[in-house]
Amino acid sequence: IPGGYALAARLDYPSLNIKSRPPACAKENSVLADGLWVVTGQAVSMVALLAGTRAITEFVDPVVYGRVNLLQNLVVLLRSSGFSPLLNAGYRYYSEAARDQRVAALRWLISKDLFRLTIGGIMLLAVLLFAWLGYSSATLVTTAVLALVLAADVARNLEITLLSAARRQRLVAVLTIVESCARPALVVL
Repeated sequence: IPGGYALAARLDYPSLNIKSRPPACAKENSVLADGLWVVTGQAVSMVALLAGTRAITEFVDPVVYGRVNLLQNLVVLLRSSGFSPLLNAGYRYYSEAARDQRVAALRWLISKDLFRLTIGGIMLLAVLLFAWLGYSSATLVTTAVLALVLAADVARNLEITLLSAARRQRLVAVLTIVESCARPALVVL
């Protein structure tokens, strides 16, 4: 797990032996119920995203839509290349932290590292935007908005990862659906 070994060492989990791991969660949720919530959340999110994309293409100028889409994909690229390995490590170590009642310590370590990565990502976004668009007040506003989007996206991903690791699939599904409805609405507004 990239980034996982460093996280394990800081949490005093030197062993990465899969056989010694406890069960994923102490709660007795059925796999079928969890799976149903995951499928429901994904299906409703997919429909909401398709409807949202249709609304965006109807109400937003194509040039603006293209730029917003390109910038949003830049945020997704930063998230998937820089933040996902750390979040995956947090997901991996959640069960051990829950067993040892150290979830708060795990959250603190991940949050601290994500904060540093987010600051670096915002600085990278700023450099890329100023190189691409030049210096102007519009570039400053775009950078500020993208910085907020990146920070919110990182915070959301941390919560979704920890909730999923805790097997709270119902809440994950609800949050995913709300986000899928809210993102297109914010773009149209």
